[in-house]
Amino acid sequence: LMTGMQQSGIPVPESYRTAAQFIVNRDFLKLFETEKLSIRRLRHLSHEFTKWNISVSNIQQLELVASERIYKEMDKIYRDANTKGDMKRLIFFLETLHNMNIKPDLWKSQNLYFYKMIGYKNEKWVFIGDAWRDLFYELGRLLKVRSV
Repeated sequence: LMTGMQQSGIPVPESYRTAAQFIVNRDFLKLFETEKLSIRRLRHLSHEFTKWNISVSNIQQLELVASERIYKEMDKIYRDANTKGDMKRLIFFLETLHNMNIKPDLWKSQNLYFYKMIGYKNEKWVFIGDAWRDLFYELGRLLKVRSV
């Protein structure tokens, strides 16, 4: 209904926009609770915020939940070197949060990244390949961890 109104040039009533804001924010928060982080769903929801010009509600709760989800994803990467897909998802996730001006607390994820990076620098582990190494360093940049 809202899309049809928008395409016809009819102003969308504020009550519709408020309902959309509630639904999109609820769905965005639920996204962090799923087993596997869905890039397709994340892309869709971030587009909905822009499309309907709605804001993120309860930013502090969202930043906390995002912080914990980032840590969970980082822990998967820390424990398993064959996580190229997980790393790509996490990179996209971090970029999307940044573009939405959502600032999660990254310190736990930064610590895991740093320990993993030290392992590579001390040759305790080896990079699987150049593409994996490049993704790893891109993740570090987004986590704001300087390479040693």
